[in-house]
Amino acid sequence: MRHTTGSDLKVHPQTVAVLTLSKSSILRDLLQSAWRLRELDRDQSVTIIVTEDDVKIMSDLLIRFYGESERIDKNNPIVDFKKILLYLATNEAMKSAEVNDRSIRGAQRPRVVEQVYDTLTSTTAFQEYRVDFFNAFEKVKGFFSSPRGQKPHERYGIPIVPIDMWIF
Repeated sequence: MRHTTGSDLKVHPQTVAVLTLSKSSILRDLLQSAWRLRELDRDQSVTIIVTEDDVKIMSDLLIRFYGESERIDKNNPIVDFKKILLYLATNEAMKSAEVNDRSIRGAQRPRVVEQVYDTLTSTTAFQEYRVDFFNAFEKVKGFFSSPRGQKPHERYGIPIVPIDMWIF
């Protein structure tokens, strides 16, 4: 299902669902998808499929955070469900941490900009050393403007296409 949150399908009481997971899946994805089967606690079941490449990525992450004991055996086609759950929970925590970090940085940026602006526009901060003002601004101007040029090729680069790809 493309959008599993909120989908409620009437299915056979003994349905076996096939659920695909990837390296970017989180625990919520699994739970939302699996519990679309309202009788999962009775006769319905779920088969989980993960590509070999994603299993390797999952295994590497588990080893990095929890040690060798959490390695997923690449020669065993059946992955321990506890390791899948551990990976999904860890991946979800990492994604939440990233979002929280961006949120905190976003909240801090206006305060930093305000302090820098107040210092740069202070009539007393650079009275004796006017050159220091320009040096200071060079170090913080990225807070106030885009460091890219104004022309498209300065902002985005010049596209390079091999001659043999040109169509005439």
